[in-house]
Amino acid sequence: MDCLKAMMQVASHFRTRICIEPAVRSLAETHWIAGELVRRTGIGLALDYSHFVCLGYTQEQIDTLVPYAKHIHQRQARPGHLQAAFDRGTINFPALFGKLRDSGYRRALAVEFIRQLFANDRPDDVRTEAVLMRDRFNGWATGFPDGSL
Repeated sequence: MDCLKAMMQVASHFRTRICIEPAVRSLAETHWIAGELVRRTGIGLALDYSHFVCLGYTQEQIDTLVPYAKHIHQRQARPGHLQAAFDRGTINFPALFGKLRDSGYRRALAVEFIRQLFANDRPDDVRTEAVLMRDRFNGWATGFPDGSL
């Protein structure tokens, strides 16, 4: 933690922010540890729900990290699978978008897919998955409660 605090000190002299992405097989692979790192050091999060969902955490548990999010990665996932087909995952994106809005998040949302075999991901047809994500967000943003169009 001392090194993160030192990095925060250096960053304070520039127009930059130090963030970490809690991930599968990282020091911060639980929502609790990631939250503690943020609270103790002041760093921000590049928050990707899929890493926590893959490890079996609930969306409500992950939601506790939203106030610390400085960047968001999006992809569908389910327990045991870091990446899943949109219709086979468990992340409720309309609820996630609402949580971000309610927390005051006003930054970009990045759609991130991996094309390698890792944690039972699904590396095929990422183009279709990206379009489905876009459409889900656009549906939510235009007032359809479930995010559909």
